[in-house]
Amino acid sequence: MDKVIYYGAFVCNILLILVTGFILTESYGREMFLAALLAVPPVISILALLHGPDREERRLAKELRKAKLKQELAALTPAKP
Repeated sequence: MDKVIYYGAFVCNILLILVTGFILTESYGREMFLAALLAVPPVISILALLHGPDREERRLAKELRKAKLKQELAALTPAKP
């Protein structure tokens, strides 16, 4: 399921860039600058997808956080005699 979301995000971001390119061809003057700003979020999103943590790294970080929380919880609960 992660791969579907991953590749779906790529496709959506590429479509947004293409739509922005179409809007750029139809705009003039100040509108062209504002239309160009529409391309910034998808470009940043693609960079985040390419350079962000992979699935295994996210899974390991999640397991580590859970283990630390369990350890802290065990330290807070009183020992039963």
